[in-house]
Amino acid sequence: MEIRFETKKESQARRDREAKERTPNERFVFFLRLMAEINKFQTKREEKTNNFILKRTK
Repeated sequence: MEIRFETKKESQARRDREAKERTPNERFVFFLRLMAEINKFQTKREEKTNNFILKRTK
């Protein structure tokens, strides 16, 4: 793991540059790895309630 100290603008430019340097195959593998990493985080699940919402119609 690498720690970088950069501004948001610098970070975006670096990520754009890195993305453009990848081949289509590398982009796909990067996407799959990203999805695997994201799935490690627990998401907030919606609780089912007996509440209802009234919407005004025209």
